[in-house]
This record gives sequence, structure tokens and C-alpha cells, in this order.
Amino acid sequence: MTKPELRPRALFRPLIALIACLLLSTAGLADTGLFLGSKTTYTRQQDPSTYEGPPAGFSPVFTEIVARHGSRGLSSASNDLAMYNMWQQAQASAGLTKLGARLGADLQRVIRANALLGYAVSGITAPGYGNLTLTGITEHT
Repeated sequence: MTKPELRPRALFRPLIALIACLLLSTAGLADTGLFLGSKTTYTRQQDPSTYEGPPAGFSPVFTEIVARHGSRGLSSASNDLAMYNMWQQAQASAGLTKLGARLGADLQRVIRANALLGYAVSGITAPGYGNLTLTGITEHT
């Protein structure tokens, strides 16, 4: 029995078709509850055609909502620590390249920055994850 020959070009057609289907279907993902990231997206709460229009004599120029979130740091250490733990496992198993070996110090700096976010900043009572960045404070101001 001979092994069937794989032709790389024949593999591309179904792969391209799959990618095209995924890209074309992403427009409605928020409405289906299927999210392909670590953060849940905000979805509209009503049909946009039913939104209230501007008052007479006014027209919208630009809108931005930063009311609650603004620009802020990560909400928890979970992603930082997951990356650092994965790096430590790779280091322990001698699975790091020279560039990968240098990543540990960078990860520690990111963790430290998030843990200290807001330290000695007026209006922030406890430094750490979830605080506004200086950009976020400016946005709210």
C-alpha cells in the first residue's frame, strides 16, 4: 500500500475557504455570544436607528465614551502571571532561545508596572491592577 502524495497547493484551497468563511462571519460574532479573545466585547443594546438624535440646531461631530473605563491597566494579574509561569516552565526545561531568556526580565517589569500603577498619583488610594493610567485620568478630567 502506497502512501498518498500530499500536494501543498491542494491544501491551500480548503484553508483559504475556511479563513474566508471565518472572516466573513466575524461581523455577527458579538451577537452570537462567540468571542475569540480574552475580553468580552460590548454589544449594542438596541437598534441604532432608534437612538435619540441630536437636539434641534446641533449635529454630532465626535463622540467618545470613557465614563467608566478610560485608559487603565490590566484588571488583574492573571494574564501577567500566566505568561511569567509559562516562561519559567520553558526556562526550567531549557526550552528558551537567547532572546527568550531575556523575556523574563521584561515580564517582571510589566508585572511590576501593573502592580504599582497609580502609586503616588493624586486621587488613587491604592496602587495596582485596574487603576487608570495617566492618560485615563486626563481623559476623565
